[in-house]
Amino acid sequence: MISKKLFIITLICLLQLPFAVFAAYPSQCQTGREEGSQSGCTHENDKEILEKQCATQYASSHCTSMATYLNAMTVDCAKKNPPDIDCSMISQNGIYGREAAKFAAYLNETNNNNDDNEEGNEKNPKVPGISCGITTGWNKSNFSCLNLPQSGSITEIIFNIFYWLLYILGIAGVLGFATAGIMYLLARDNDTAAQKAKKAMTYSIYGIIIGLSGIVVITAVFRMLSGDIEF
Repeated sequence: MISKKLFIITLICLLQLPFAVFAAYPSQCQTGREEGSQSGCTHENDKEILEKQCATQYASSHCTSMATYLNAMTVDCAKKNPPDIDCSMISQNGIYGREAAKFAAYLNETNNNNDDNEEGNEKNPKVPGISCGITTGWNKSNFSCLNLPQSGSITEIIFNIFYWLLYILGIAGVLGFATAGIMYLLARDNDTAAQKAKKAMTYSIYGIIIGLSGIVVITAVFRMLSGDIEF
């Protein structure tokens, strides 16, 4: 019974991992995160927010500093006009505060990539005079309609491929662990089925460890090759 309870707890934690990736960073201010005046604000995790959050939302030119990130969000917020967010407060004092955190969460939830492409942002600019509608068919000369990256070296493309393969391996490991756990719970007094389920869980855990370790190693290698010695 103890082993089954431990499996259920582990399964719940693993299933929450994919959703945690999309959570926005909280406000840099210790108080006033929900309402009221904000205080205890710092810039301690500016670099982390810019690398792990801004880079997934905007072009690299908007992620050079916290000020450029906040300015980009202010302009974007004014265009999208989301409910319950004061756009004028996003860039106040150059701090990633309450309204900035709320709008970052809004971007993660809505994921309006199509709207950004129509506005011609820097990550996937739209070619003037060319329609990307379904009725136009596939046009070899218009790569912007294919949602392909407009910049980046061969090295970046190769590393991105490895990233995706490792992510797929990690997701497959989580799904395999969940399936093996269900098999183990249904095995009951069948020792043969229970042993098969335990082996499957073991292999799934190996896959998750390999996937996570691979992401860390590839990130470290890529940053060393790009001249960024800070991890």
